Amino acid sequence: MSKKLTDEQIRHYREDGFLFPVSVLSAAEAADCRRRFAALEGRETVNRDKTMTIHIKPHLLFPWLNALVRHPVLLDAVEDLIGPDILLYSGAFIVKEPHTRGVFSLHQDRWRWRMEPMTLVNCWLAFTDANPANGSVSMIPRSHLRGELPHVLDRTGDNVISYGQTVEDVDPSTAVAIELSAGEMSMHDNSTVHGSGANGTDAKRIGYTLRYMPTHVKPIGGPRNAVTLVRGHDRHGHWDLEPSPEREMDPVCLAAHQAMLAEHAPTKYEYL
Repeated sequence: MSKKLTDEQIRHYREDGFLFPVSVLSAAEAADCRRRFAALEGRETVNRDKTMTIHIKPHLLFPWLNALVRHPVLLDAVEDLIGPDILLYSGAFIVKEPHTRGVFSLHQDRWRWRMEPMTLVNCWLAFTDANPANGSVSMIPRSHLRGELPHVLDRTGDNVISYGQTVEDVDPSTAVAIELSAGEMSMHDNSTVHGSGANGTDAKRIGYTLRYMPTHVKPIGGPRNAVTLVRGHDRHGHWDLEPSPEREMDPVCLAAHQAMLAEHAPTKYEYL
């Protein structure tokens, strides 16, 4: 028996490769997230393009985000798709400033990761409303059924995705715009082709992206990454487990966070 999603929602996710909207936060909770995020931006003194201190895995630094990535409503929806033993692979703030032209070309998240099986659920949690006017994500239905697709590298024009990775063998006219109200999230398969447009509005578009996987997923080659166990038990031990902050900028967690930043270039993470 499912905890959050209906049978129809689960079927839609399996068939189309994505699902939206899924209600997670109340209006008051979403407003509190925006307030807390504004406070973090206000205290940030280091150029985020160099260190992205608060933008990559900030749940290691701030207890309120450590609680958010474990939000029971959010994890109930994830559990309905991948089971009760859940790891958080990565998390990041995703912000598009007002009147910015940057776009993210159509791509698959799995393009730069090597895991087996490739079972990740990507959750895009809206702190503000997200729509085509402010650069919301669009997804190609059923593209996840094609497996890993060839990408070309194209950093021309306004495309600001990390390597310029772009899937060309899809029809952009079939893309579905993911419109969310603050407090809602979308969920998509790691193989779903997706991209996002520019923010032409007067306000920031703010969200938080979270990538969850079952504990039986294992890395293939590369470094032994650290991940966060957010629900259930890890009976496999394929990954190092990250600590949880007892207070803001907890020294143990700060050291883990800095080690993560040093080992993995910021371009390994996408901001859609």
